[in-house]
Amino acid sequence: MALTISILILVILNLKEINSVKCYHDNNDVINGTCEGDFCTIAKSTDNYAIYNQRACFIGIKKPSHTCTLDFSDNMVCFCDTDYCNTISLLRGNITILPVIQCKALIQTVYTAIPSNKCIRIISYIKHDRYELDKFNNDHVKDLQEFISGAERGDSGDLVIDAHIYWPEKMLRNFFSKGCYNTTMSPEHYYVYCRCEEANCNTPESEALPYPISPPVVKCHTSGFAYEMNYRKFETLELTGDLNYKQNYMTNETYVDEGIECQGHFCVIVPNKYIIDGEYVDIYYKGCISANEQGEQKLSVGQKYVNEITYYICNTDFCNIDIETSLDAAANASTISDNGADGTKFDCFQIVILFIIFLI
Repeated sequence: MALTISILILVILNLKEINSVKCYHDNNDVINGTCEGDFCTIAKSTDNYAIYNQRACFIGIKKPSHTCTLDFSDNMVCFCDTDYCNTISLLRGNITILPVIQCKALIQTVYTAIPSNKCIRIISYIKHDRYELDKFNNDHVKDLQEFISGAERGDSGDLVIDAHIYWPEKMLRNFFSKGCYNTTMSPEHYYVYCRCEEANCNTPESEALPYPISPPVVKCHTSGFAYEMNYRKFETLELTGDLNYKQNYMTNETYVDEGIECQGHFCVIVPNKYIIDGEYVDIYYKGCISANEQGEQKLSVGQKYVNEITYYICNTDFCNIDIETSLDAAANASTISDNGADGTKFDCFQIVILFIIFLI
């Protein structure tokens, strides 16, 4: 009996090690590196007639059912789940050609039908406190903006896989196909991202989203975006730019915006590396995510590593005060993930523990 219990305990302690695989890892900062996750990926894309290969690992989500997919723009993405399987030879494996559908896109000032593999609709709102010019197009910044288009490089398949997306935007649109997501980092900010697979599902003529999002259920801390939207709220800061704010506040994992909260289906913490005084330091964004997902991929509580970004997700009020609290709340969550990732692992963990208690 004692031997049986000891074996079960060893199995529990090594569950993550058993399920993790070693992958090759390449991005803008890493060449021929490695990482560990639930599965590996390699993506081949073209840009200005050059071919780029990006390799990475994913944590906390379900591996897509297709081995490799080929999109309308001749980009290819492959997935595998054995050690160091994401080599170039994987790109020569079993390929699924993604179906082409008609989407709406804004070309100059006219909405036009275009071919694509996925349709995208984005509604972005940030309340600005100042009248400023966009440094790229000399136009005045607008609080509310909408983007209608077909899938571009890296977001034609089930997952978004593109290391070249601007980091703050990638954090907000780094999710799955056949879903709409509302990420809120402040009461004066929201970013609605929809990626759908039915013809013209992103049409701007419809006020309804492709997948309408239900009302929020939890309250969450925020950190970071309030300053970027309205720095005059922070009168104690030396107003010399975002650098001082991130250095003095967001490097503290437990920092939250005082008197500010958001609401959603999940609370989230998103760490990011930031260069301060020539060194990389961690800063911590905090906010809310709401979702309506109709595909095989779904957000669940726990740690996720998706397209080079780590998310810590929980679903109880103000559980995103710090990473440890978020993970504890995720481990004790009443909802069970149906995506075969973190939530399922924890349920197996609970079952084994109960079995041991029963034996004792």
